[in-house]
Amino acid sequence: MRDSVGCLLMAVDGRTGRIIHFDITPQTDRTQWDAFLGLLSDLVNPLGIVHPGHPVLEEALGIVFTGVPRQLCIKHFLSALYQYLRSFQMSPLGPGTVEMRFYRAVSQCLKAGNFKQALMLYQSLKTNPEFATDALDSPLRWFQERFPLLTTHYVVEGMPSEGWLADRAISEIVIRLRTSQSVLERPTALKIIRAHWNEMEKLLGDQAAARAHIERASVQKNSALLSLTSF
Repeated sequence: MRDSVGCLLMAVDGRTGRIIHFDITPQTDRTQWDAFLGLLSDLVNPLGIVHPGHPVLEEALGIVFTGVPRQLCIKHFLSALYQYLRSFQMSPLGPGTVEMRFYRAVSQCLKAGNFKQALMLYQSLKTNPEFATDALDSPLRWFQERFPLLTTHYVVEGMPSEGWLADRAISEIVIRLRTSQSVLERPTALKIIRAHWNEMEKLLGDQAAARAHIERASVQKNSALLSLTSF
């Protein structure tokens, strides 16, 4: 959803949850992401990046952080897959439907204990005749295309499989701004953040202070794993 309130862009240290960079922009188009990531590149040299998979964000990441390993957030991917499969039925997926069995097979694959097990489940899923239907042709091809990005965390040490730290940071900001309004409603949350912008900057530190802090902590700068989100 996009409205007059704007969009919150945020980069969080994927190990500690510390907010490295944030901004509120009119929208999340390529120009906004290019500017956001350009400033972020001055603050940190990431060893890996977890992101929600927005196409324009992926394009911008490929330019600004060329060669940096990227992990597509499993939680965001599974949520998008569920909504897509649900659109076939216009109702929650029933436990006995082939769409739900496909969803569970994908989820099991992506939550495997190691890459060898994930690859085995992936190959089994691809060749399962039950999933060779017209309805599942598109989501199966989508999963196949995204599989390398969904399994980066198996081969990059310390890489999270999900971007929950960045999502949690947004909720914590709203809570810390002492409001009783729902943090689940995006327009409300952004209005709260806008209304308390000065206090928010005081809580997180301004960008110059954040840059100086990271430059002093050279070990932390070199070993950062980023988690990105937009809200």
